Amino acid sequence: MKQYDQYDHVDRGLQNGLHGGIGEPAPHEDHAAQSEQQVEDGGAEEQLRALYADAARSSQGIDPQKHQGDQNPIQIQDGEHPPAQGGITVATVEWPAQGMIFSLCAGGVGFALPSSLIQNSAPYVTGSALREQFMNLSAPKQLRCVMAQLNLVVGDVDGNTSRIVAAANEARDRYRADIVMLPELAVSGYPPEDLLFHSGMRLQVARSLERLKQEVRGITLIAGYPEYAGAKIFNSAIVIRDGRVLANHRKACLPNYRVFDEKRYFTPGTEPTIIDVHGVKAGVLVCEDVWDSSPAHQARQAGAQVLLVINASPYEVHKQTQREQHVVRERVREAGVPVVFVNLVGGQDELVFDGNSFVMDAHGTVTQRAPAF
Repeated sequence: MKQYDQYDHVDRGLQNGLHGGIGEPAPHEDHAAQSEQQVEDGGAEEQLRALYADAARSSQGIDPQKHQGDQNPIQIQDGEHPPAQGGITVATVEWPAQGMIFSLCAGGVGFALPSSLIQNSAPYVTGSALREQFMNLSAPKQLRCVMAQLNLVVGDVDGNTSRIVAAANEARDRYRADIVMLPELAVSGYPPEDLLFHSGMRLQVARSLERLKQEVRGITLIAGYPEYAGAKIFNSAIVIRDGRVLANHRKACLPNYRVFDEKRYFTPGTEPTIIDVHGVKAGVLVCEDVWDSSPAHQARQAGAQVLLVINASPYEVHKQTQREQHVVRERVREAGVPVVFVNLVGGQDELVFDGNSFVMDAHGTVTQRAPAF
């Protein structure tokens, strides 16, 4: 029996390809001459459009329309399931097999082409850099993500930072991960409430970020923290790798109902955040962002191929059903991309966080779920 712990990680095999929508197919007459002329005239993305459409229709008898939206991968699990307490679930996302490769397009349109066609079409692509890009369509890219479902303590900034560093190091060394995701406001604990107004909290958070930049190496870290910007405070997700801040996402949707009063403390963000990890474009969201359609839509429009969501979502009866079936599945239906959802575990005053982190593929199927509590 495999030993399980508090981490949940998922292998993602994502196919490299064009970014942006595919235009109207070009006529197939004089395929070579027309395609080569478009290669000479257009940009990298434009240059490959006619080649894909013509080759798919006339040379191989493949209907491009049949493959629209087929960017959704097939999920293959390792056949093992986590026990009731703690867990690590391994899954691999593969593109359709049987000699077919796939072009992943941010516009949601793709064509499945046999690898032999790629080889035969390469001479029509002029320029070594463009030819290399074209040939690389057949090389799958792996993105391994570890969801660190941790019990983090409100106000214990130094302790939380040590827990984050330990999780990142284990994700790198034990799981050979590309990304490690920590919950919302992992640095301060959730909910920090009026501690945010204490000058000591601001100083401790600044020290924490410096530690994370210095001590987390060889892996991309996504962690929630309170971002102080002048007189404003944002509920943010920082993205760090090898001492550099790659991106910073400010939570756009601030809940202010039931147990939440985030509008009292935070200023909403307005822009989508996209990170590129080994050629995979990932949109970063924070908790309530995924409960509204706008942030996911913005991320998808900006080119996201997967949504990475960090959360501090408290438990209530039927909450997991609501998260999966009524919220995340709706975002997946709208955006057409997979979602990785990591949640906090533990308790703070009357709030209980149940974990239950999960991965939903682009078909709306939950493929992995971390244990509750």
